Order: sequence, then structure tokens, then C-alpha cells
Amino acid sequence: MRKLVFTVALFLVFSSLISARWLSYRDDGTVDITIVAVVEQKPILSSELDQVVMSSGITPPEDSVEFFKLYAQVLSQIINEQLILEAARAESVQVDDELVEAEFNARWDSLINRFGGEKVLAESLKAEGMNINQFRVQLRQQIKDGLMKQAYIQKHLGFVEVSDDEVKEFYELYKDSLPPLPRQLFIQAILIPPQDDSVCWKLARNDAYKAYELLKHGKPFKAVAESLSDDLNTRESGGYLGKFALEDIPKAFRAAVLKLGVGSFSKPLRGDRGYHIVRVLSRRGKKVELAHIFFERPSPEAAAMRIAMAVYDSARSGVEFTELVKKYSADSASAAKNGDVGWISEEALPKEMLAIIDSVGEGTVLPPVPERNGVAIYRIKTISPPRKLSLETDLDILRRFANQWKMNTRLEAIIDELNEQSYVYIHDKRL
Repeated sequence: MRKLVFTVALFLVFSSLISARWLSYRDDGTVDITIVAVVEQKPILSSELDQVVMSSGITPPEDSVEFFKLYAQVLSQIINEQLILEAARAESVQVDDELVEAEFNARWDSLINRFGGEKVLAESLKAEGMNINQFRVQLRQQIKDGLMKQAYIQKHLGFVEVSDDEVKEFYELYKDSLPPLPRQLFIQAILIPPQDDSVCWKLARNDAYKAYELLKHGKPFKAVAESLSDDLNTRESGGYLGKFALEDIPKAFRAAVLKLGVGSFSKPLRGDRGYHIVRVLSRRGKKVELAHIFFERPSPEAAAMRIAMAVYDSARSGVEFTELVKKYSADSASAAKNGDVGWISEEALPKEMLAIIDSVGEGTVLPPVPERNGVAIYRIKTISPPRKLSLETDLDILRRFANQWKMNTRLEAIIDELNEQSYVYIHDKRL
């Protein structure tokens, strides 16, 4: 049997801003950036190889042979990328400026979030001897180059399709080295969409009236404020607001305050952002001393999460999941199938969720998670253990593998041809 070797991905995101090290560092710790290879007129520096290794999260081996073996693979990858880029430029491959800008904005926002703000990013860049405007230009060019390479590959690979016979051929060649199919989980789901404004107000009102009932049954106002109020500025002081002239109190609350005796509290009153329960602490002339308990109207997304948590609690308490699907799920496609979504690999789930599944097993209802179009509650209906791939049961998965194999074979042929047509010289003979 031949051993399957998957091609290393051609495209890496250069996101590390750490100083170049390893190949570019001498034993005494000094930096020595050298030209390790040349492709056409483009020199490839040792620091570029270091950056790829760092950005991929690989720690270079201490063993010298393995160290240079790793860097030789990285150099080969960079040479291949440069060959494709040079070929794309020679053919005047064009990319959509709007696509470049959209990708740049997404990448830029991600960087800003990762660094905790543009100012922090600018300071990090300054430490590397680069200002933020230079970096923006460089990042945009890298994105454009990457899209050009993708366009060139798509142009020359064309549409790749594999027949059933090719899938069988691939399987027979590589079945002994194919990775096992990871544990598969059959998922059911309930999707709670962002809620409209009326639901958000209703939730806030319900919260306020629950607190109002507690007060009516004798729970101290200060204790209720400290445990339930959404006003973080006054919660620790039992909802204390201060002293006010009557004319300074909003009209929506003034009439209620005028009717309250000292020590008494109002029913929930609707304000601009939620509901308030107001208590008069003291009154002197036209001035009153007030405290309140505030219940903020949740955002549509927060309201969805609250409803999802209630549905999750119901599912865990024994309510049939399929009944909850019918009542709450906004995903019509899965709801029509009793919430069935299909099989997914355990690799697609966070470790925390897998820990819950491992402890409970089939029938596990997972805590709600935010999704792009709402909040989802997932249930593990069935678990299939890891197993070897087979033609009888995994034809679609094997077809994807075979398709990638065929694409890699074609891509290797393209790169071999570009190597023959181009000037490539490796200076560092260790690589």
C-alpha cells in the first residue's frame, strides 16, 4: 500500500508580530537575517521562514536534522507560493478590489480585537520598527497577493470532479493510512431567534412584577434591589437615588411619587429603558428622597438567550425535546424533522461541550450557544464511536478525500511546471 501524504496548505495568514528568531538567530543570540533562496528576482529571507513557523504555532525541534527538515518544508512551501504569485502576475490575473477591501476589513477588525485596540496594535508595531500605516499597506498587499494566487489556482485547476471508480482507486491506494473517522454525533436543535421589541418589554415587565410580588410579601426593598436591580450604580446601596425636587422627576414617575407615602413603593413603572419600582424614603416640602429597583429591557439577542435558557431548563427537567422543538424552534427545516440536524464530528465541538457529553452520553442537552441567527440548544440524539472508513458506509467522505487528492496532484503538476520554467536558487544548502 502507498502511504497517503496530505499536501501542506499553500496559504498561511501572517499574523505574528513577534521578532524573528530561530533560523535568523545565531547561537550567541544575535540576529542574522540571511537570504536563503531566490525565486526569479524575489529574495526569500530567513525571517520569512521564521514568521511562517511561528504563525503556524510550531515549536522548532531541538534536533538539528529535524530542525532543518522542518525549515526545508517551509521553504518549499514559500517557493511554491512565490512561483504561483509570479505566474499570476505574468498572466495579469485580476482580483476584485471590493473583495480585497472586504477581506482587509475583516482581517483588520480581527487584529484590533486580538490586540485590544488600535492603539495597542500601533505600539506593538512601533516596537518592530513599523508604523501602523505601513502595516496597513503591507497587510492589504498580502491579501491581494493571496487572492491572486487563489484566482490563478482556480483558473488552472478548473472544476475537479471524481468518479466512483476514482474514489475506489483512491481508497485502495490509501486505506491503510487514512485517518479513522472520529466519533460522530447525531444532533437535534432548537433555534431561538432574536426577539422583537414587544417580547423584550414583556420580559422586563415580568421581571419587575416578580420583584413587586416579593416586596408585597414583605421582602425588604433594599434586599430586593441588591439582588435583582439592573442598575449597577445603585444596586449595592439598595437602589438609593438621592433627593430630588418634584419638578425634576420625569412626568412618567411624578404622579406615582406624589401618591406614595414615606416608606411605600410603587407598582412597576415603564421608563425609556425598562421598568422601575420606586420607593419614597423621605419627603420634605417639594423634595423627596428616592430609591428604585430597575429592570432593563433586554436586547433582542439577550432576550433570545433568556428564552433559550428557559427552554434548556425545561428539556433538562424532562420535557420531551421534540415537543420543545415544535413550540419554540424558528428553524423550519430542522423543526419539520423533529429538530434533527444530522451527523457532525466531535472535532467540531468545544472541549467543554465534549466533557458534558462524555459525562452524560446520548440524550445530553447542551447549554444554549449564540449562533449567527439566534441562540441554539443542541441535543445529542445518537453517538457513533470512532471507526475505520469504508466504501460501503462513507462514500461521501471518501469522495471529498479523493477530490482533494486529485486537486493536490494537479496542483503539484502545475508547480513542477512552474519550477522548470522559473529561476529558483537555494542559497542555504542546509535547506
